[in-house]
Amino acid sequence: MSDVEFSRYLNNAEASLEEVVSCLDLLLDDGRIKRDVFEAYIREAEDLGAQLIAFGKKVRREGTRL
Repeated sequence: MSDVEFSRYLNNAEASLEEVVSCLDLLLDDGRIKRDVFEAYIREAEDLGAQLIAFGKKVRREGTRL
């Protein structure tokens, strides 16, 4: 996989994470999860999203995954 393809893969991962967050919003709105559980998952999603974004920037800037 080239670095360009890997960068695209990371973009897809970020989009998928946003889909998960949308599902969490729906679950909260429907009363299927409690707010504290929702907030814990959102914090995890935010942390993971920040890592994906930072790693993607590094790959684009340096052209390497290592």
